[in-house]
Amino acid sequence: LSETTCQSSRPQNCYEAAQANEKTDIAKALLFAQKGCDADDQKSCVKLGYYLLQGMGTPQSPQQANLIFSKACEQKEGLGCFNIALLHLEGREREKDAGRAMNFFSQACQYGDHRGCLQGGRLALSSQKKEEAFALFEKGCALQNMETCAQWAFHLSSGTDSEQKQASDLFQQSCNLGHAKSCFNYALMLHKGNGLPANPKRAVQYMERACTLGDTQACSLRK
Repeated sequence: LSETTCQSSRPQNCYEAAQANEKTDIAKALLFAQKGCDADDQKSCVKLGYYLLQGMGTPQSPQQANLIFSKACEQKEGLGCFNIALLHLEGREREKDAGRAMNFFSQACQYGDHRGCLQGGRLALSSQKKEEAFALFEKGCALQNMETCAQWAFHLSSGTDSEQKQASDLFQQSCNLGHAKSCFNYALMLHKGNGLPANPKRAVQYMERACTLGDTQACSLRK
């Protein structure tokens, strides 16, 4: 369906069409990304930039990719800002600069890209900027990204009583949505009575769920 609508009147579906084909037919994926970008769909442009950066189906051109990412970010496409942040963080085609990377991660988060919230939060924590990190994690969690919620909860869990209570709520919510490590951490909090009354029986139940969802640490504790 995305291929059909990309070829007709919905260029925003070209990104999905490119994504669906890139592992099996990169030439076709490249055509979809180019078509969407030509129609000014910035997410498709970012996909095209990624292919250029990696040399997938086209000669490698990091410089052109960089220009595409910049334009997309200026057009408030969060994924474009996220990719610029990575280039700054890695020193590829841009000066290696963690501060500028942080700014672009924050922009990505602001424009609705949860990866910017997660990576920006982690980078802020590495610079001892707890408040900035938590603000980014909170935005990412509001975008319903479970990994970002779990990261926020993990760092809250070692804080004040009210922060531990907030952490337990976040872990439970993410666990209920199928995030294995959140189930594991919620089980630990239930076992220890951190942030909520201790309940060893429920702790076992959540540890079982964590294992069922694929958390190997939880499975090892069951044995």
